Formats: sequence, C-alpha cells, structure tokens
Amino acid sequence: MPLPESLRSLVGSARRRLLAVLLARRSTFTVAVTSTLAAALIGVARVVVLPWAEPVMLVVGGVGLAGVIGWTLLRRPGPTTAALAVDRRLGGYDRVTTALELAARPHLAEPEVRQVEAAARWAEGRSVVRLAPVLPAGPVPALAAAALVAALALALIPSPADVVLAAQRAEAGLIERQAEELERQAEALAPEVAQQVRAIAERLRETDRLEEAISLLGQARQALAAAADPTDLARKTALAGLERRLEENPVAEGSSAAEQLRNLAAGLGEAGRDQLRRAALELAARAADLAGSDQALAEALREAANALRGGSGTEAALLEAARQLERAADEARLAEANA
Repeated sequence: MPLPESLRSLVGSARRRLLAVLLARRSTFTVAVTSTLAAALIGVARVVVLPWAEPVMLVVGGVGLAGVIGWTLLRRPGPTTAALAVDRRLGGYDRVTTALELAARPHLAEPEVRQVEAAARWAEGRSVVRLAPVLPAGPVPALAAAALVAALALALIPSPADVVLAAQRAEAGLIERQAEELERQAEALAPEVAQQVRAIAERLRETDRLEEAISLLGQARQALAAAADPTDLARKTALAGLERRLEENPVAEGSSAAEQLRNLAAGLGEAGRDQLRRAALELAARAADLAGSDQALAEALREAANALRGGSGTEAALLEAARQLERAADEARLAEANA
C-alpha cells in the first residue's frame, strides 16, 4: 500500500526540520569552540609574535565547520527517525511509525488499512515547528557569537605584535631586494669575485636581522670595490681631457674626437701641411697622456701622429685611432655604470 500523501509530506518536513536542527546546533558548537581557541591564540599573538596564528586558526575553523556540515549531510535523519520524532514530540502515539511500517508491506488486512488511513487523517495539517527549536537552547549561541566577535576584533585591530611583524616583513623584503641586486651585479664580475658576491647574497637571504644584513652588504661593497679596475678613473680622466682638448683645438670638423679623426682621414687630400703638423703634435701629446691608462689607444694615437708626420698609411692609422678611441669610451662608460 502506498504511503498517503499527508504522511509522506509530514515525514519529509520532519526530516528537513531535524536536518536543520542538527546543522544549526553542530555548527554553533563548532563555531563556539574554534572561536574561543582562536581568540585565545590571537590574544597570545598580540604579545608574542606568532605570524602563523591567524592563518592556522582560520584554516582550523573553516575545515572544522565544513567537516561538521558535510558529516551531518551525509548522515541526515532517515524516514524512521523522523517518524519516531513526530510520534514522540507531536503526540502521534506511534501512529506515524506504525503507518510507515504497514505501508512498506505488500498486502494489508482491512484493520491495518484503516489504521494507516487514520494516521493519514491525523497527519493532515500538522506542523513540524514544534518538533524542535532550530537554535540550541541555553547560552551556547550567545557564547559562540561573543567568541567570534572577540576573535575578529583581536585579528583586525592592530597590536604591537602586528607592528613588529609588519616591520619584520618590510625588512625581509628589503633584504631580498638587495640580495637580488647583488646577484644581478655578480653577472658582470670576474668569476672569483662573482662567486664571493653570490655567497654573500645567499647569506643575506638567510639572515633575519637588519644589522647583520647591513654588515653583509658592507662586505659585498668591499668585494665590488676590490674588483674595480684602478685604472678606470685615470682612463676616464684622460679621455675627458682628450675630448676637451680636441674641442678647444680641433684637428678637423666634428662634434667628438673620434669624428674629427675620421673627418681628417677623409680630407687628407685637402688638408694643408700646417694643419697636418698641428694634428700630429696634438695626437702625440694625447698619446703621452694615455700611455699609463690605455696602452692600446695611446699606441694608436702615436701611430696616427707618426703617419701625419710623413709616414705611410695615414688614413688607416687615423681610422684605427678613431676606432680605439670609441672602444675606450665604451669601456669607460661600462666601468662607470658598474661603479
């Protein structure tokens, strides 16, 4: 015999009500416990720096609540449990439970049919509101709400420990950026110096104290200073003097010394003897200035001066001097950038 609609509806409503009751009560209890633990732990973290306190409690609370909800949904009340609750709490006196059992049988006697029909008439219009209150009685809901508010307040309101933690994070970020900068600079250094600088960068990442980081950066600075070529400054000064001298006493047209040499090489057929003599004297003097800082450039300028005095290959010597001059200028700019 099929279960009458009024009984089916009453049992279904009772199952949903019982499920809501279980979800609300278990969730409230879980929130109360986890919020109390979170408030206690975060309160300790306001005095002692515990960067993991808030994330851990957030994960524990979320996992606990999700676990309770999932377990309750998987083990939701069945029809028999709902029927028993209706009979006991709504005054059914075993009507619904007996009717549920009788309806499951394939054949019923006439008295049994009348018993099921009587239970169906009793079930019409019955409300499951009085089956059980959704929220648990007593102080548990209020305690859960108070613990949750306390945990949120402790987590959101900045504390001295939060200030210390923020400062530590800022220092860690600064140290990491300096370590990355050291590794970038090491790529342009000699292998033995680069290895030393990379080792300092690794030690820099391992420290958590700003004073120690500053000391390590001082060691890196000394290593970089030791790796610098002591002749770079002298070469830079000599090149600047050469450019300034040829700007004041040009050997040919041009906005730079190298351009003047190229233009002189291109106009040798039109240059006068006095111009070539003055150019030779100027280049010889500049070669002497660069003899101690850039031997290749000094030699190229000396060869160009000799060629201008009557030697062979004047044009080629001037072009080679221009090339060496541009090469020296590029190296000086690179050395300045490294410094």
